[in-house]
Amino acid sequence: MKKWLLAALLWCVFLPAQGEVRINEVLCSNGMYENGKAYSWVEIKNTGDTPESLAGARLAYLRKGERYTYEFPEGAVLPAQGYGVVFCVGADEPPAQGKDFYAPFELSPKGGTLILSRDEEIWDRAELGAQWGNISFGRVGDGEEWLFLPEASRKGANPAQGYGERCPAPEFSLPGGFYDGVQTAYLSAAPGAVIRFTTDGSEPTDQSPACAGTFPVNLGVTCLRARAFQEGLLPSETVTQTYFVGVERYSAVVSLVTDEKYLFDSRTGALVPGNGKIKNYEQDWEYPLSVEYFDEAGQRLLHQGATFRVTGATSRAYGQKTLSLFARSAWGDKRFYFSPFAHREGWDGFKSLTLRAAGTESFLTRFRDALLTSRAAGLGVLYQEAVPVEVYLNGQYWGHYNLREKINKHMIAQWESVTDGDDIDKIDILKGRYETQQGSRADWDELIAFCKTRDLNDPENLRWVEERLDTENYFLHTAIQMIVGNTDIGNVRYYRVPGGKWKCALFDLDAGMENLKQGPIRFYNKTPQENSDLFFHEPFAALMRVPEKRAEFLSLFGRALLRYRPKDLEAEIDWWEARLAPLMPRQIKRWPKSSPASLAIWQYEVRALRKICQKRPAEALDMLCTVYQVTQEEREAYFSEIDLSAP
Repeated sequence: MKKWLLAALLWCVFLPAQGEVRINEVLCSNGMYENGKAYSWVEIKNTGDTPESLAGARLAYLRKGERYTYEFPEGAVLPAQGYGVVFCVGADEPPAQGKDFYAPFELSPKGGTLILSRDEEIWDRAELGAQWGNISFGRVGDGEEWLFLPEASRKGANPAQGYGERCPAPEFSLPGGFYDGVQTAYLSAAPGAVIRFTTDGSEPTDQSPACAGTFPVNLGVTCLRARAFQEGLLPSETVTQTYFVGVERYSAVVSLVTDEKYLFDSRTGALVPGNGKIKNYEQDWEYPLSVEYFDEAGQRLLHQGATFRVTGATSRAYGQKTLSLFARSAWGDKRFYFSPFAHREGWDGFKSLTLRAAGTESFLTRFRDALLTSRAAGLGVLYQEAVPVEVYLNGQYWGHYNLREKINKHMIAQWESVTDGDDIDKIDILKGRYETQQGSRADWDELIAFCKTRDLNDPENLRWVEERLDTENYFLHTAIQMIVGNTDIGNVRYYRVPGGKWKCALFDLDAGMENLKQGPIRFYNKTPQENSDLFFHEPFAALMRVPEKRAEFLSLFGRALLRYRPKDLEAEIDWWEARLAPLMPRQIKRWPKSSPASLAIWQYEVRALRKICQKRPAEALDMLCTVYQVTQEEREAYFSEIDLSAP
């Protein structure tokens, strides 16, 4: 155990309660998610034989000179010998109903002071030292001694045994990775500790087999998880290594290891339908796992604990499901500190990533969205980077995925260089026309109403819109949608950072470059007063009535066309085809119902995409000029130097 943690525990002082209500258990770093959240929490207990009112009582949290306070509401009562829980939700909006309590602050795993009081009377006080992830700190057996508890017991009697120290984790002589022949892994632990292991993804327990110090790593894929146990100490963290011996590698590889109850159990498994009214895979369950990332050369760039969740819309029902990964400090680092993407150098890691199983494009080329969104690089429109990977789940081959960034407040903050935590929490994100992903849509709705009812040829009206909407970003996003012909245009993301203007993010171009029809050009070609069930066309329709804004859009359309020239699209398709071709036979065999029917059909779909990409940019320009009555003079001024000929 680290010396600073020992010192922190030595100075922990827990004063006896002055009344019948006291602090009983604390979990500062929670990694087990409920309803999409994993809040830190404080359990309080009424040790008396009569109910105790909490009205007017306060729970204060002191850390680094700051004091945060929660006051219990009128009518709050703890029954005799009963428990209450204060969830520390921070800036989140607490649930409207429920018997629990919700404090507007969060606990830090680095410790702090908790004070339970009413008026001037202190009922209880707890000094917290540094805490481990997912390990609660509480009164042993609900008594007076405070120690780390072997398992959290929220709203129940605390375990009768606790620990002041934790056994150090085992060490491996052989790191996870790719090897040509059979290997031997040497495992070591602190003197007196017993190493126990599993190879099925489950976390080792004191009943798991013991390791004598060496472990043979045979041909194939081995997911070795080990944990150290020692009398009088809290069991160590679990360490995971994935070994690939004699396994061919055609791309970057991601290894995911987790307990099978989180995957396939009918009650708790996230990858199966289950027996409930709502399918398991439709739930936003989030579970822990170990993740390792090996680049194309086999070098391991990432190795840490994290969490996963099934994500996506209609694709959740497919056999091969999209998985989102989240860096959670309760399980490991607070970010994924590696750089798998070509255009994200300098980024401070990633809070979340998505292993996308190609979505609705699963049966076609499986890279259309990645191809079309990545072409936006350099335009200033937020887009998701992508890299093809092969995934192994608990040692089983799980198929081809595209590793992507996840559009959320953290990605937007990195893109927009927002670093203040409070500002990150205040980012507004809208999904399509009707959903609010985060924050508020009130200002956006006001903007839409304004564009529907005001003439933007009035300079004051135009200034009002331009103060709220980044028209360059909005025009570039619109141009890309028109050029690629995205018919599923409702998958737009709108966002705004504090103090900034509304912008658009590219999201899900699976339905782009499918045909030579007008597509979104006709979606946008409406009056501001017409309704749309798909997306917000009103700002574009209103702005295009202003001559100088129309000229700005035509100029930006030409700028976007430069990113979607046929020769450049051809080179990108070559890149993706070369990397996916070796993966497709195994992908089709593993997921026959979530893939093209055969390798020949996949090759046909790639050829079909090539043909559309050769023709659509020029066709899109012609359609734009026809629909918006672009003059020959304008066409020559904005587009004459852009080569849209097929390679």
